[in-house]
Amino acid sequence: MLQGKCFAFATWILSLGLGFLPGECELGVFFPAPCDVPIVEFNDVIRIANEELCVTTDGKIYSLQLCTLTEKYQVPGSHSLNAISNSPIKLVTVGNAGTIVRDRGLGEWILVDSPTQRNLRDVCYYRVAVFLSHFAVGDSGTIIKSFDDGQTWFLLPSPTAVNLYRMECVDGALRVFGEDVGGFTSSDGGTTWDTIPFYGANALASPDAQNGGPDLYTSFFLDDNNGYVFGEFGVAFKTTNGGSIWQAGFVPGFNRINTAFFVSRDSGMVAGDNGKIRFTTDGGVSWFEDSIASSLTTQNINHIDVSLTDSLAVIVGDSGTVIFVVRDSTLLDVSPDGMTIPVGFELRQNYPNPFNPSTTFTFTIPHSSFTILSVYDILGREVASIVNEELPPGRYAQEWDASAFASGVYFYRIEAHQTSGQVTYVGTKKLLLLR
Repeated sequence: MLQGKCFAFATWILSLGLGFLPGECELGVFFPAPCDVPIVEFNDVIRIANEELCVTTDGKIYSLQLCTLTEKYQVPGSHSLNAISNSPIKLVTVGNAGTIVRDRGLGEWILVDSPTQRNLRDVCYYRVAVFLSHFAVGDSGTIIKSFDDGQTWFLLPSPTAVNLYRMECVDGALRVFGEDVGGFTSSDGGTTWDTIPFYGANALASPDAQNGGPDLYTSFFLDDNNGYVFGEFGVAFKTTNGGSIWQAGFVPGFNRINTAFFVSRDSGMVAGDNGKIRFTTDGGVSWFEDSIASSLTTQNINHIDVSLTDSLAVIVGDSGTVIFVVRDSTLLDVSPDGMTIPVGFELRQNYPNPFNPSTTFTFTIPHSSFTILSVYDILGREVASIVNEELPPGRYAQEWDASAFASGVYFYRIEAHQTSGQVTYVGTKKLLLLR
């Protein structure tokens, strides 16, 4: 059998993009560690207990334990399975031609009757009393619902005829996203829908009429107020008030963004076609690349699933791409309010490097410190002062525009001072300006 790709890292500082540190993985070998993984398209993955459940384009459900892949179910007719719910009780996976497969316990799966023959693209759930209400969306505006843990399904009225690719169920609110900047929300279980005003109150009444705007493929909501939506050509939208107002943005370098993960309102990552991965630490204002992350694969990345309880993440995609990542939990401390606080000082290598004419410095401060970040030339003379102020704990990204400087080697240095004035941290790195 041909082998797909499976890699393991000892440390991934997930969601911050502050570095992928190579080391020895749980398998006892150094990455990359090839695994005997079929070359199929992995469309979605979720972590349940000590295994990952993957769904594929050839209509299979796999159990993945590290690099051991076990087939659990094959859809009759091999219709593509596109998504799997992360329900803690009853799992549901959906796919092409209206395919719905339900977990009936003890690792067994069963095909259930579907009210549609259209391709289903995503599925989500929320709890109502003792039951789980599942929802799924798909082509031509299809929206379906199940009241009884995914056993029986019926069609909901749809606000659109465009293809729908993504659905969010957060605190009883439903949101669907799809073609042509299509976005709709419902607060009554899908009975009525309102258009999401991505471009403000003056937007056209329906995304169907927006003349073929970018398609929306994925989203990530931390709670009912704070969320992101991403899609074609790197388009990005962010809300901090439950979707009443959206800020439009852009993630450079993407044909399409397929998946996203955030641990706070500011820190997260996106991934998509051709193995592209980008990170933000400022709520999507700016995005940066990590060289090791970018070398993982050139295949399309379709989904990232993260377990914060055991610090394990898995990335899946086309051509048998399976990437395991172990996050060093000692490097992060997630506070009760969901904000990620670093527990140590760190000065990262600037990116890009070499650069012309601007580059970005990233660093972490674990407690309030008077921080000085400066740039020096090869003779040790200070040529730029980037930061010179008291900073609260957090992760920072500072850009330096070197348009006025000559090509050559420079150094940047950070000092962190306690309230008493004592220096608690010093870090220095080299950078290269090329004209």
